[in-house]
Formats: sequence, C-alpha cells, structure tokens
Amino acid sequence: MSFFRAPADIIGGVIEHVAFKNPMSLQMNHKRITETGDPIEAEDAVNHRTMQRYVTDLIFALETRLDDSGLPGLIDNRLFGIVHVLVSGTEEGMPLGIFFLSKISKIELGTVTVVSSREGSSGATIHLTWPPNSGIFIKKDGNGNRGTYKIKFI
Repeated sequence: MSFFRAPADIIGGVIEHVAFKNPMSLQMNHKRITETGDPIEAEDAVNHRTMQRYVTDLIFALETRLDDSGLPGLIDNRLFGIVHVLVSGTEEGMPLGIFFLSKISKIELGTVTVVSSREGSSGATIHLTWPPNSGIFIKKDGNGNRGTYKIKFI
C-alpha cells in the first residue's frame, strides 16, 4: 500500500490532499465521508442504506390475520433451531407475547417458552407451537381481538 505525503485539505466535504502520519487514522475535523458505495470487501465502510438493509434482514417481520376459528396458522417454515418471536396486534387491546422457541431436530417437538404474555381486552390469548416435522404455528384462543397481528423473528 502506498501513501503520499501532503497536508490534508478538506474543502466542501471533499478531501483534496492527505498526509498519513499513522496509516490507521485520519483526522476528519467533524466532516462526513459521503457517496460511499455498497461494501464489497470485509474492510469497506458501509453507508446508511446498506446498514438499514442489514438490520432489517436481521429482524424478519410479517403480518397475519387471526379470527375466532381457533385454527392455527403457519408463520415460519424452519424445522429446527433457536428463534425469538415477538407478537403484537395492530390495534389497541389485542393480545401480545414474547416467545423463545428451540428445537434440536426436525423430528422432535419444539420447546416454546413464554417470556412475557398479555391477554387482550376480550380475554383472548396468543399461543405458539412447533410440532415435529413442521414449522412454527400461531393460534389465538378466545373470542374477540380478531385482526392483524405483527410477528417479528429475531
């Protein structure tokens, strides 16, 4: 890697001349680095758009409608692993919960731990199950609190 030696002049946010005393640091005097592209190499800087996309991919979210039929709905197809799931209604008074699920093999019954749960204003509650050879299901018990629920996987 080669370096050239000259004073650093930052004019209008553009670096015109750079002097590296220590190749690991550059004093920017509170100026921003703009117009970075998407990172290609592991050492590349990231721009705001790339970081937002990365964080959004970490927290997968979907919406599902639950009615009073009591029928469970499939919310995820994974067959084993560890999952944190947050469930909340889109309207005030709907039940909500935070769940921790784990399953070591697709042929096993998954373990569902309720970290926190709150029944809805009508008394309805949310339950998750992870049957053998299947994905994760959500079910609403009780009447009322029909509507759209947001589900986030972390």
